[in-house]
Amino acid sequence: MKPDTHVEVRRLPHCIEPNPNRVITRFFDADEAKTKRRINRVLSLSKQEASRLVDELRRNYVAQHRDIERVWSQHFQRVEAFIPAGDARTVDDVRRLLIGAYFTMEYSIESAALF
Repeated sequence: MKPDTHVEVRRLPHCIEPNPNRVITRFFDADEAKTKRRINRVLSLSKQEASRLVDELRRNYVAQHRDIERVWSQHFQRVEAFIPAGDARTVDDVRRLLIGAYFTMEYSIESAALF
């Protein structure tokens, strides 16, 4: 296409609306350095801040995803080996969920298929 060529855009009356019920969760994979940084970020939070974040995540995602806490726990298990040895014993349940949530992403299959 030549730079001086104009493209005519004609908008159609059709509209594709998002449907949050058609979203799944996936493991968000990262390289080792990014994984360790993310984990250390969670470990550096106070217990109160970590609890507040998990509560907020629950409010936002429990209704949308069945067993979201199980998903977060599974995702935590996938990155657990990256926790520094000295910190591994002190990671409480709240931080386990939060670390798992940091490695969870939503994925829309319909959107991927559309685009």
